[in-house]
Amino acid sequence: MTQTNQAKPLNKNNYLMLRYLEQVEKAVKRLNEMGLTVINVHFEKIKPTVRVMTNSITDRLEREQKAYVYHVGRDNGRYQEAQFSVEGIRVIWRKYLQ
Repeated sequence: MTQTNQAKPLNKNNYLMLRYLEQVEKAVKRLNEMGLTVINVHFEKIKPTVRVMTNSITDRLEREQKAYVYHVGRDNGRYQEAQFSVEGIRVIWRKYLQ
């Protein structure tokens, strides 16, 4: 008797997680095209946030108001965090201030 392996259908959360992973993949590829380097992907309440390294591209995004500063704080010095969206995924970075 031959037994076939049938994949168990995904539950709602697992299906949603796979969709988000596909979006993260698209976002990482787009960020790479933009000249940004991803350093972390974090899933908070299932929806992902991608953190990138600060560079001249992130500075330009802020200057051109394509990204906005949403948090200012102090952690080993003063810093600000900014964000924008790529492929429906939140992208953030932290810049330390002088």
